[in-house]
Amino acid sequence: EKHGREYRDYKESDRVTLSGTVSTNDGMPVPREASIYIKAYRSGSSRGVHFNIQKDGSFEHFVRCNENVFVSVEAPGYAPAYSETYHPEPNDVIDNICIVLTEGYTAHIKVTDEQGSPIPNAILDKHYSLEFKDGWSGYGHAGKVSADENGMASFEHCLEKPTRMNVQADGYQKIDSALHTLKPNQTTVVTMKKGLIASGRVVAKENGAPIPGAQFKLVYKQRPGHSWHYGTDSKDYACVSDASGQFILNTLAEDFSYTYVVEAEGYNRFALPKLKPGDKGLKVEMLPELCIRGTLVGDLSKLGESYFSKPRTRSPSLSWRGDFAGDNRQQYEGVDSYGHVRVEIKDGVGHFALSNMLGDTIQFRGRERDPVATVKLNGASIED
Repeated sequence: EKHGREYRDYKESDRVTLSGTVSTNDGMPVPREASIYIKAYRSGSSRGVHFNIQKDGSFEHFVRCNENVFVSVEAPGYAPAYSETYHPEPNDVIDNICIVLTEGYTAHIKVTDEQGSPIPNAILDKHYSLEFKDGWSGYGHAGKVSADENGMASFEHCLEKPTRMNVQADGYQKIDSALHTLKPNQTTVVTMKKGLIASGRVVAKENGAPIPGAQFKLVYKQRPGHSWHYGTDSKDYACVSDASGQFILNTLAEDFSYTYVVEAEGYNRFALPKLKPGDKGLKVEMLPELCIRGTLVGDLSKLGESYFSKPRTRSPSLSWRGDFAGDNRQQYEGVDSYGHVRVEIKDGVGHFALSNMLGDTIQFRGRERDPVATVKLNGASIED
């Protein structure tokens, strides 16, 4: 039996309240765009809350208790700032927290190959990490930067704290969460290995015609004992098929298997699982874009609400999830397909249309998460 704080089961009512002030070292007002975040975490369990800082720089909020709790602040023009890490008991009140924003410094990184030659146009992104028992907790994401023709890249407003960095470049193996401590007045060198290759062709399933411009998105990779989930919402594309539908994936590493989602205008997304370096002659056969259209009757107050970008409004919605059935469930591990679909209500009837989904079965749910309908796909659109 396991004992100790790190194994305690905290209840929803076990809260800790934190309060204090945020200020700047240059005496300027805290930017209105500043974001404050309380994170409560331990290995395998994490919960956080974002909220606004008051005009006078003060803050107060609560979060469900956990073994470790800290406060972080991000603001344009300043380095991320954070409190010490606290180890509260349920219903503790931690006050008089004082967080001061500083400008930080500009960190320089050089990306090279194994021979020391610069790699131009590499893409880097990073976040800070706090070490705790049995793991790490990330905070302070700094966005992405690109290396120039000399392999040089810079991050502004940095702290001299442990940093997890991802680096990718065409033709080289992707670096995930490499640990660095970026220092002022010092260039950090990141070395990348040459990528291995897999190749094939993208065609229309109905007639075998080549599909140019198909984009390959890495969503999952694994090796014995470890896996990485990137999600289907990523905008990082590993390659694009040429005019004849040919594609070459050239950033693979030995001992890994990869799952990609393939996207092409007018076609339904396609999941390409368990790809390995050296695979050749792969065939991606894409179907025309699938669509599920339907109507909802009854108590429409049970619908949820979601924000949608086109147009940007908050509207009634159904949540949905695509699942792979039977043997496909393991085959397509790491392929997440879920989201919300807008529901238009006219004359007491809800109308929805969902397209470009992945999975053998699509399940729809309302506000209370109870299933509303389950639809099985057989390679064709479903109307009403």
